Amino acid sequence: MAACLLFGVACSDLTSVPGGAQSLAIDSLPFPAVVVGDTLRDTLGVAAPISAKVYNGANVIIPGAPVRFLSLDTGVVIDSVTGVLRGLNRRTGVRILASVAGLQTSPKLLGVANRPDTASNPDSVHRLVYVTVPRTDAANSYALHVKVGSLPLVPGTTSADSVVEGWLVRFAVTRAPVNAVDSTQLGGGIINTPWAVTDATGLASKVLRVVPTLGSRIRDTALVQATVTYRGVNVKGSPFTIVIPLAPKDS
Repeated sequence: MAACLLFGVACSDLTSVPGGAQSLAIDSLPFPAVVVGDTLRDTLGVAAPISAKVYNGANVIIPGAPVRFLSLDTGVVIDSVTGVLRGLNRRTGVRILASVAGLQTSPKLLGVANRPDTASNPDSVHRLVYVTVPRTDAANSYALHVKVGSLPLVPGTTSADSVVEGWLVRFAVTRAPVNAVDSTQLGGGIINTPWAVTDATGLASKVLRVVPTLGSRIRDTALVQATVTYRGVNVKGSPFTIVIPLAPKDS
């Protein structure tokens, strides 16, 4: 009853789910953050609501179940029926819940970010000095960084807050060092995906890791492309390529 009152809907609406709701789960969030003044969007920049699935005792999805959505924090406004969400003011994270038939999900954390306008490489010099044996630990890795910034709403003024937190940056190896190594991969950030999320300082990080050919002492170069988009369009400075020269440890 308390959950029903919290969501502002009649309990009779929630307990009439066909087949009997046994479990409820919010789907993966379309994006880790919503921009202040905009609706939540997916990685392609398309407006995307919060959604959830309701399961019966046989773990079969119950279509059309009357799920209701709620934010426990200020910073966003969410339509309790459709799940359409809009950012109001910047917050590190707001807690989103879903409820149906007396069931309630654990909170999903969503950031409310400044508008992303620029992408840049904060590192002026790049060089990966590799150990000439096949190792995959930190000895043969190099941290890559991308800075995502927000411009002032009024051109020519100084923004009091230029940090864009919780924004996705896409990394891709566009040229692997074929002569010096057996394999090249990106790790860190969101593991096993090309994405990394900006932190509280607006930085997204990935680690370039190489496995050298046994005994290799050849200099080579790796190229990694970084891409930042908003509403499906590249922001200023995106994409850009990070050039990482490789050299044997004692060269």
